[in-house]
Amino acid sequence: MKNTRLLSIFNFLSLLAHVGMAYATQSKLVNDNTVGEVSDQYPSLFTPIGFTFAIWGVIYTALIAFCIYHLVMAFAKPSMHPENKVTNRMGLWFILNNIAAVAWLAAWTDDLIGASTILILIQLVSLMAISIRTRIHDPRVSISSKIFTQFPISIYFGWITIAAIANIAVYLVSTGWDGFGWGYSPVTWTQFIIGLAILVTIVVVLSQRNVFYGLVVMWALYGIIVKRESIDSSEYSAIIQTAWIGIAVVGIVSLIQLVNNVSRKRVKEKPSIDSRREAMKG
Repeated sequence: MKNTRLLSIFNFLSLLAHVGMAYATQSKLVNDNTVGEVSDQYPSLFTPIGFTFAIWGVIYTALIAFCIYHLVMAFAKPSMHPENKVTNRMGLWFILNNIAAVAWLAAWTDDLIGASTILILIQLVSLMAISIRTRIHDPRVSISSKIFTQFPISIYFGWITIAAIANIAVYLVSTGWDGFGWGYSPVTWTQFIIGLAILVTIVVVLSQRNVFYGLVVMWALYGIIVKRESIDSSEYSAIIQTAWIGIAVVGIVSLIQLVNNVSRKRVKEKPSIDSRREAMKG
């Protein structure tokens, strides 16, 4: 139980460091550039429009709620409580994620694109580990778990997936990458990257039963569409069409998974209802 409480405390402290660093970099207290200003120096066709990044406000709020919720559970409930089991299974991965996030903010705003790429991949791997180790997307858990555990981790995981792909794209731009010399245009490569993002999303949504993840990716794809349309809808029509197809595909897959999640929850509840009825008869 002591270990659960310590983990919950350090999870919260590491998140506060992450959020504090985000504020510091945005206020130029760390380096002379903000995250957005560095991104603008390396125009990538995969980068969504600016307003899309407002999702960080939702993510940070949800993660703070996540940490407070698990902190309360650690001190108020026994170690075998389902939420405390989640904390224990998570181990040090969430702390590692926040440390990598702090380092990423410092590296990115200092224009260290290569280092930032490695750091964001560490964030992605840590969130993947959390998702797998905690079986966090079980549709049969309580409403409070869905709100304070599944939702925060899912939207964070989804957005970091897109951010990691975008970071890699920016790194390639910064190195003057020519597409392996295969002769494909930047538009074609962007279509390929969008297709890869869609494929990864389908795998995660279906294998992890994670509908929230799919919704975040749809939001990112919409941001790409708006960004390309605001610049030249005719020149980037292929990217726009690919992104719209991605939204449709991910939306359908997410809807199917949502129906399956609801069905699984009902299957679990039915035996317990039948058992209570039998007990009452007896």
